[in-house]
Amino acid sequence: MTQPSKQYVLIAVANLNRAATFRSIAADALRWEVVLVRDGSEAVAEMERRGVPALLVLDLSLPRIDGFSVVRQLRHQPGGARTRVIAVAAHASLRTAARDLAATLDISSILPLDVDRAAFKEAVAAAESTIAQDGARAEKAPETPLGTFRVPPGADLDEVVDRASVDVRHRFRLPLSVGYLKAGERENLTLHVSMSEPDMATPSGGLAEWDFLRQVAASNEPLVIPDVENHPVFSRLFIGGARPARGFAAVPLATASSQARGAVCVLDTKPLTLDASDLDALAAFGRQVGQEIDRIYAELHEQNILTDPTTEDVQALQHMASTDPLTGLANRRGGEKHIANEISRAKRERRPLSCILLDIDRFKQVNDTYGHQAGDQVLRDLSTLVRGTVRAYDILVRWGGEEFLLVLPGVDLDAARILADRIRRAVEALDTAGTGPLTISAGVAAFDTDYDFAATLRTADRRLYQAKAAGRNRVI
Repeated sequence: MTQPSKQYVLIAVANLNRAATFRSIAADALRWEVVLVRDGSEAVAEMERRGVPALLVLDLSLPRIDGFSVVRQLRHQPGGARTRVIAVAAHASLRTAARDLAATLDISSILPLDVDRAAFKEAVAAAESTIAQDGARAEKAPETPLGTFRVPPGADLDEVVDRASVDVRHRFRLPLSVGYLKAGERENLTLHVSMSEPDMATPSGGLAEWDFLRQVAASNEPLVIPDVENHPVFSRLFIGGARPARGFAAVPLATASSQARGAVCVLDTKPLTLDASDLDALAAFGRQVGQEIDRIYAELHEQNILTDPTTEDVQALQHMASTDPLTGLANRRGGEKHIANEISRAKRERRPLSCILLDIDRFKQVNDTYGHQAGDQVLRDLSTLVRGTVRAYDILVRWGGEEFLLVLPGVDLDAARILADRIRRAVEALDTAGTGPLTISAGVAAFDTDYDFAATLRTADRRLYQAKAAGRNRVI
């Protein structure tokens, strides 16, 4: 297949014998120029000099700059989102870490360094097929890198903004995203941090720390600060943590409705490198999210929920706003209200209180392989299973995406771990109707004597991350 002459393959592998093998296979299979480097610094320099490659093959263990950092730098370069990546590693721990970060870094294949020729050739062919499909789509219908943003029927306004902030973080491959929505007098803020950046600092003062998002939403104009260091306005916004945010870009969620205003923001731990075309795409994404908000308002008007509401209408609207339409569970907004009540009760009665944060392993593969309808059914099946496993008064929340939160009144840490493992084993035995075996990972934490929900959730989230890094399908 004829490709533009600027396309090339970059192989960054220190082992000369393996590099030569990979080079020979890639050259025969692709007929593109193949460039060979032996350390991460050379790989980055080559991409800066020639532009991003069509295919990057790299060892995750490289001198000077490690393979993970090379891929992160690739994804921040113009056009870097389109590069296919084949990662190789001699050590199982590095391959496990790569699988955990595959969705975030968009790694196509993860192979042992001593992979046989046939398996490597198959990975190269799969990458070539994806590159060809991307090229055909680009020629047929050029569009923004973010594609089209849509939420499923029945989604509420909070879910729109929550999904938007998850989507924009993954698509721009940045470690933190924030969504802000003001509907009537109610304000909501949702933050999403990449599991690859667990130490990233985020403002802890609530909406007051994010007042600039209010300004972006009200003015309907974007705000871009490539580097907050020494900035006269924003230099003290992100000052804590091991990895403070350095740059950000925020765009409004352009809505026709005067009842809702919002914004979405992406942030990086180093100066932001988004170029003008990236910012155009981010602004276009904000307009798409705004259109979804307008669509939901139109549906509510058609149901007469927002015009001359009766008591029943108000109750129906409140239920919609606090319930996940896909699973029927409480969503984050509704769950936080129930959790606050339970914390107050536990404080008064000095009773133990624990939580379990669980996440479906490799859920992206289910969606990619079987489609989003199959993924939605898996979420419903898991919700039904967990709801049937816990007590009627335990709080079960769809916390976001494929993540669920359980809050367990009167349950100490040991009992919570036993329950989490019982759920794990039940999920492992679940009949998923053709989508393959399903597993979950879980992090368990007990509330301390101060009953600090945010601190307890951070502990559970950290343990969930540890369970994923340890190989998934386990409870920590």
